[in-house]
Amino acid sequence: MGLVLPGVFGDEVMSVMEGHSVILHTDLTDLKGVTRIIWRVGEEDSNISLVTIYDNKTIVVHDDDVRFRGRLQVNNQTGDLTINNTRVKHTGRYQADLNLLNGTTYKNFSVTVSESPRVLGGEVGEVKSVSVSVSEGESVTLHTDVQTQNSTLILWRFGDEGLLIAKDDQEDNKSPIYYDVLDGMFRGRLKLDDQTGSLTITNTTATDAGLYKLQICSNNQTLYKTFNFSLKAAGASSAGAAGASLAAASPAGAAGCWCCWLLLCIYVVTTSLV
Repeated sequence: MGLVLPGVFGDEVMSVMEGHSVILHTDLTDLKGVTRIIWRVGEEDSNISLVTIYDNKTIVVHDDDVRFRGRLQVNNQTGDLTINNTRVKHTGRYQADLNLLNGTTYKNFSVTVSESPRVLGGEVGEVKSVSVSVSEGESVTLHTDVQTQNSTLILWRFGDEGLLIAKDDQEDNKSPIYYDVLDGMFRGRLKLDDQTGSLTITNTTATDAGLYKLQICSNNQTLYKTFNFSLKAAGASSAGAAGASLAAASPAGAAGCWCCWLLLCIYVVTTSLV
């Protein structure tokens, strides 16, 4: 166990974006000499126990607060508490009661969870990249390749700068949010699948081409994926029209037509003289 003296310590201030995890550290290297650790949330006069860790390393997770169900993870070597897949509603004051052989120490944390920023250029973690192409005017669907759960957070961004264009937080049964960016470039043309979070763009235009970034946050993991979307080159309307255009535009084609016309005229004149 690291050197931990009995007493009350000031709040450790921590900030995190929604969907990300936050780790609250006990500053212990092991649990030797620790008889019990209780993790709490809320103010002192109304806090709720989240987790109790006993000296035999028995861990009891309390389900009194539904906000934390399926989200809590405890390090059984240090007693550190991880809150996965955070939301704004997890903002608050957290406390660890460290019952030691020589007394009790209280560690306090002030945690702020912010909504996803409207602009985010970088990613964290391994990124899978996919290339997609359709003809202009067609619809395109960018597939997540997952089935969402009731705690899944889906974030879709556009461009290298990572403009947030669509968000679906399935935990609170809210409707997807579509952001009006770039002078309404995507207005009325975005649709999220409520089972997978896949993004469909209808009536595609040249300005839709570019990089799309996907972030999928769940209680177990956070996944990242990018899509390089482009439009197929426009083709001619028909092979016949293309051939006719080529013949008309080609010097060789034009010369061939002139020769045929000249031969026809000679034949007609000769026939008339006979």
